[in-house]
Amino acid sequence: MELCNQPAIKTMITGGTLAWAWTFALVGTTTLNSIREVFFDTVFLSVTGFDLVRGITTLETEEAAIA
Repeated sequence: MELCNQPAIKTMITGGTLAWAWTFALVGTTTLNSIREVFFDTVFLSVTGFDLVRGITTLETEEAAIA
């Protein structure tokens, strides 16, 4: 929402399904297909936790597939 008012920044949204009410996480087959086709310069990725051995963690299975 903040980036939409920045003309110098090109913002791409992957599409998909909102994970739950009041979230900005997009998940599902549409999202997976979208990110397979694009190379990103910058990605904003939110996770629940990070472990040096296990890597990133999240509570939601569909979000884990995207991450």
